Amino acid sequence: MESITIILDKSINAQAYGISGTAVSQNTTTTYRGTLVHNKEFKRAKELIEDFIPLDGEDEKKNLHNTITVLGTRGSGKTSFLLSVKRELSKNQTGKQLQILDIIDPTLIEEKGHVFLNVIAIIKELIDKKLNLVECEPSKKPAYSRKEWRSALNKLAAGLPSIDGIGSNGMDSWQDPEFVMDNGLKAVHASQDLADNFNEFLRLSLAILEKKAFLVMFDDIDVDATKGWAVLETIRKYFIGGRLITIVSGDSQLYSTVVRQQKWQNFGAEILKYEGERLGKLAVFNDMITELESQYLQKVLQPKNRIHLSTIGTSKRYEENKKFYIYEKTTAEIPENDSENEISSIYNRILRYFGINNGYQAKAYSDYLLELPLRTQVQFLNLFDLKTGAFKRDDANIVPLTDIFLSDLYAKNIEINTAIRSPKNLNRLILEFLLRERKLEELYQLQPITTADNLNASLLSLNFLSSYNMQKDESLIFDYFIKIGYTRNLLPLLGYSEKTNNALSPSIEDLCNNTVILNDNVLKDVVGKIIAYLRGTIDLKQSSSEKVSQAGTIPLFGLASSVKRNTKATTDRIDSVLKNGNADYVEQRLVYMPLSSNQYIYKQASLLTYSPYLLLGAIGELIRKSRQGDIKNGFTELSQFRGYMMPDFKRGENKEEFGGMEEDPQDLTDKKSLAAFDIETAFSNWVEKYPAEGMKISVHLLGKISTRFFYALTNLESRVGNKNLGEVFHSYILTFMNSVLVEDCRENANYLASELNLNNTNYKDSIFIKNINKLIHKDDKNIRIVKSNQLNFSQWLLACPLLLVYLKKDSKIKYSLSIYCDEYLKDSQNNSQPKLLDIDLQKFLDKIPIRREAVEKVHIVQNPIEKVISEKNENRELSIGNISDYDEIFEKFRVIEFPIEKLKTDKVEDLRKELKTLGITRPSTANFTKFLEYLNEKRTK
Repeated sequence: MESITIILDKSINAQAYGISGTAVSQNTTTTYRGTLVHNKEFKRAKELIEDFIPLDGEDEKKNLHNTITVLGTRGSGKTSFLLSVKRELSKNQTGKQLQILDIIDPTLIEEKGHVFLNVIAIIKELIDKKLNLVECEPSKKPAYSRKEWRSALNKLAAGLPSIDGIGSNGMDSWQDPEFVMDNGLKAVHASQDLADNFNEFLRLSLAILEKKAFLVMFDDIDVDATKGWAVLETIRKYFIGGRLITIVSGDSQLYSTVVRQQKWQNFGAEILKYEGERLGKLAVFNDMITELESQYLQKVLQPKNRIHLSTIGTSKRYEENKKFYIYEKTTAEIPENDSENEISSIYNRILRYFGINNGYQAKAYSDYLLELPLRTQVQFLNLFDLKTGAFKRDDANIVPLTDIFLSDLYAKNIEINTAIRSPKNLNRLILEFLLRERKLEELYQLQPITTADNLNASLLSLNFLSSYNMQKDESLIFDYFIKIGYTRNLLPLLGYSEKTNNALSPSIEDLCNNTVILNDNVLKDVVGKIIAYLRGTIDLKQSSSEKVSQAGTIPLFGLASSVKRNTKATTDRIDSVLKNGNADYVEQRLVYMPLSSNQYIYKQASLLTYSPYLLLGAIGELIRKSRQGDIKNGFTELSQFRGYMMPDFKRGENKEEFGGMEEDPQDLTDKKSLAAFDIETAFSNWVEKYPAEGMKISVHLLGKISTRFFYALTNLESRVGNKNLGEVFHSYILTFMNSVLVEDCRENANYLASELNLNNTNYKDSIFIKNINKLIHKDDKNIRIVKSNQLNFSQWLLACPLLLVYLKKDSKIKYSLSIYCDEYLKDSQNNSQPKLLDIDLQKFLDKIPIRREAVEKVHIVQNPIEKVISEKNENRELSIGNISDYDEIFEKFRVIEFPIEKLKTDKVEDLRKELKTLGITRPSTANFTKFLEYLNEKRTK
């Protein structure tokens, strides 16, 4: 097993590193760790150099290109690799045969300098020192005298002015006949013999130095196109003998750019203009350039002599036993097999700090981090305490993290400084970014899983920035649910805008621009405007007989106070129910909180909607109010009944501002109740229960909750039937709670997830009750407690008073919740659970009907999860032995992100329990083999 040690405080700057290997002494073999990450590549470079060293008595070889190319991206460790090669060769037998020159960085050469001159100057300095030393000791006679060597140097110098970039062309002097005869023609002949003269110069120099070959290294020749091209041309024309071994480093893509740039220039502007543009032959020229580039690089930088510096991730993938151990500082003793300091373990701790606990999900992040350039990984790891995975300091550590990827963020036009200074705008900026990329549906969880490097870097930065800020501000959780989670799931209904279509039509961009999602606004108002936009869209699509989802909105009949007819016909309207039921102040406020009015532009009419998203928006805003000490006014403001203008897509009418006018359906009673104190105090206590150090919440977790909840709602919409608002909204809230419970368990206590029922609750309280009870057991003292201490997020969120009050007064549900959420339900002062569990809004909501004409047209927007949470899947078991069930099983696996690579025929017994929770009957080995063949075919497609 090969072990590499990386000391962070010694790895910030380029330097030579040691090579790992074994040492044999007195029949004892000792394995020692190296500090050079690219040991395998070093061994390959050493082998190539040994092959290139001329053998004694070997005939002179010409037209060789003994050039070794070291390829890697910026920050991959190319400079350190060259320094390590230089140091290691100087210590072994191979190095004794070589005269190793100082590494040349072409970008540091002055504008009028040339790499060819630099090489000659370095060799001249070595010869002068050697001859000076030998001439002081008459007994040591050099192989050639200074005069002989100077003669070879002068012959070489005569041809140097002919090299591009050295001297002048001397055209004026060519007008003088005497110059032509005496000097000009001599210079031409010298330039033709320049390669031979250079080789002779090398031969004499090596003889004096008593070496077999020179080793010259060029670092990053691709950074400056002008200097890079000069190096490549020098290698092609003059470094063609066996006495000079060359190593060049750079990025293969940049090499390609350097060569292509020069080849395009060779065509000239006129031919490109007339034949390329006017005759439409640019594609022909491009093909020619590609061929020229390929042949040029294959000749100068031969593929067989190319060495690609692998990333740590690539090394670990192809060398399974290779380990990389990370330490902040050099320690006196480094233990063997120190698994805690292996880089994968360290990354897992860092990911847990950002709430990424599920091993299957964490792998996507760690794979990306391990593939980053070595320099970037060192800078990244230097920010964290390697033992805990947390930031080393508590002050503004997220800023240097984003600084690491700052260029990528700027390249994607992300206002990262605004996001850092004003975290409440973070989700708005993320949404704006994903809309520009048209990747909202795929990348709303901000996972670095694309093939674009700067996109992945931006996603990772925003992901960690979100998680870091949610630890400090829990209102951002609900902000994400609305601005990103909800918006993303509306994409199948709205689609992206078609730029060629000038007509007013629904689109996700239009929604975001016209509903102030992309502006800082009260979160509940944002939801109200989203719903108004959606109702306008639904109105358009339903008028064309297109069946659409209601997107989490419940249509209700208008207020009794706005209907001019017999009051007996409107006794079931929401305002009448509250008035006739003698609802107190708090009950009225709570009933109105998830309600909004959608105003038509072209007529004096409105459509009422009830939505859990309005409630989530209110909760997020109330958290901010509570933190500001303004909870009482917050409840009053956020429970006000408000109206929002709907766009009229049928008539092509829209409004830049969708209203937000306050409506007062009736004079709310001033009668205060005990509940008024309870709900406000209970909510403040609940907010305070959010840990001061924050919770480790991943964006992935919030994204999964959002999607599971949305499509579960869509499924419920299709089965409303004759149910009333109380039953429907109770099921909606329970569905949200179940989504939180399931996804929190899968992320943070995955070993318990196999015990849960992953199906939609489908108006069945029993599914949620059984799920929550699966996570509770009796301890040694026979006290019922939660099985895992990793489920704090769902325990806290499910204890939210504004969720609990909309549930039925079902003793089983509230009893289970009182145990599961015990610590987060208790009053901070008297350590007892509040009376809010006894508040009953169902006595009002049960009397309110739902508008049937809209509901009857409900249709689930086609989505893979539709098949998974369908009624027939809940009411019957699927069988791997039944080929007709294959597609449904595959979709079920895909939606829950089941690690399909775990499905192996020799592991059927281990998977049986996990499969049972998905409603899949016990598979035989033969049936499992057939199913695996189906999966392989599915992957291929």
